[in-house]
Amino acid sequence: MPLPEQSMLTTISKALAAADKVQLDGFGSFSVCQTPVRKGSHPDCGTIVLVPATKAVRFRSKIRVGLVVQ
Repeated sequence: MPLPEQSMLTTISKALAAADKVQLDGFGSFSVCQTPVRKGSHPDCGTIVLVPATKAVRFRSKIRVGLVVQ
């Protein structure tokens, strides 16, 4: 039987994979954002390379969480 936190993470992961936004009241929200193709430089030789577009998970905390952390 999976632990409760594993079930919660699995549910959040499945929702994000379907490009849904996940909101946890009083805590924050998770969403998927698309980053565009951009230019970067190779760290060893300094040549310009194109960094491919990717998807990333973004978390935005609620004000209450930020105040507790500070």
